[in-house]
Amino acid sequence: MFVLLMEDKNYLVIPSEQKYIMFLPERYFKSTFFENVYKKLRKNLENLGINLFCIESFISQNKSSKINLTFDDKEIPVANQLYINLFKNLYYSDANYNKKKIEKEREHLFLLAGKLGVQEISYTTEIIETEVSESSFTSDITNIANAVSYKKTVKKTMSKKQGESGSEKYENSGASAYVNDRNNIYKIEEELQNLSRYSQIFSYAFYKQCPKLEAFVLKRCSFRMSAVEYNIESEDILDLSLAVKSYFHEYGLGISINKNITSCDKIKYTLKFFPDDLLEEECAKNNYECERTKTDPFYPIRKCYDNWKDEKDKKSIVYEIYDYVFNIGKQCYGYIIDENDKNTHYYFNFEELFRFLLKLNPELKIEWEKFTHTTEIKEWIENFFYKNFFDLVINKNDQNENKRIKILNYIKTSYSFVDCAKLQPDIKWLDINWTDTDNNIGTIIKNDLNNDCKKVDINKLNLSFTVILGDSILNKPKKHNNSYVC
Repeated sequence: MFVLLMEDKNYLVIPSEQKYIMFLPERYFKSTFFENVYKKLRKNLENLGINLFCIESFISQNKSSKINLTFDDKEIPVANQLYINLFKNLYYSDANYNKKKIEKEREHLFLLAGKLGVQEISYTTEIIETEVSESSFTSDITNIANAVSYKKTVKKTMSKKQGESGSEKYENSGASAYVNDRNNIYKIEEELQNLSRYSQIFSYAFYKQCPKLEAFVLKRCSFRMSAVEYNIESEDILDLSLAVKSYFHEYGLGISINKNITSCDKIKYTLKFFPDDLLEEECAKNNYECERTKTDPFYPIRKCYDNWKDEKDKKSIVYEIYDYVFNIGKQCYGYIIDENDKNTHYYFNFEELFRFLLKLNPELKIEWEKFTHTTEIKEWIENFFYKNFFDLVINKNDQNENKRIKILNYIKTSYSFVDCAKLQPDIKWLDINWTDTDNNIGTIIKNDLNNDCKKVDINKLNLSFTVILGDSILNKPKKHNNSYVC
């Protein structure tokens, strides 16, 4: 923001965060028949601490180069109107300023309270009514001036109107900023600066220019207060506003005020916070869920299933669970170890076998809706294979001969290259994309087997491969859930 002073002219054009400003027509700055009147008016306004600007020059400058200023949320100000700077580029007329200030401070208070673990906010409103009436009027025709004085009567009333007292309750969000950084106010400040960057509501600049908000944050973090009272009240600008109006009226440039009643609000907020131990517990839970979301792709599906109540939505997410389990099933591989060379292993994708076995046991799919982890899904599939394939077909421990014959016939048809008698009684997990290049597939196989592998022969037609293990272990990090961690 900058101040532009017109060359060879005695007025400013563009405000630069001055507290009180007014835009006057250009004639107020020129030599005219009323020059002395305008000069006295300008001097009186400036003595009130008001910065004066030429409205025609401002509008012209705004057209040529966009000026990032708003006046009552509009681009162009109104002439002879007192504007007050809320913060940065926001100006509001004396009629709207207090309302906007209270709204802005309230928004920031509630956002900060949420960051600091608020549980409940209750509030009451006190309305202060001020009645202003014209008490005397004198006129001086020679000097073209009028003199006006006003009488003020102040009346305080506790608000009884609906909506002007009440309370709001909040869920325990964990308040990670408070829990993690309450002992370091500088860390809290950094968190608030980051919030200001992506929030359309919170402004770090407004927060820093409001000492009460800063004190609120400092008291909560430094003294761990379980409850705090916070007052927001209208700024007393009535005298300044009346003075401006009276000066304009003195010189016949304004409208007389015979009687006017203005209301100012004083709002008392009582903020109660969750105990630190509850915030710490919820924060730890949130951190866990965040990490789970990063490491386990199944977790968001599980959360939707638990939280969605509508039956149609529930049915939809059930199919998402089924799809996820089937996709995990694509990573199942059976294998045979060569009898003559223990380092030679033959691997076969068991996705189709998995689907076939499920058709023989369709009632088991209902158990999938209880899954909570990808690791749990893999353990279930391993147990499912052992009970319904290895134990049944290889160990012959089941009395259901018909089912055993069906499985053997399916193996002979779909896995004719597999000798069931030589299959190892477990499965391996390999996440292979069979549409990828042989070189990339070979790299994935080495990583998943955690071995440098002297040789990898890939058969994309049968979704199978043969490896000759090497002597080196890759020392790959162990898997946690469905991802690697160091």
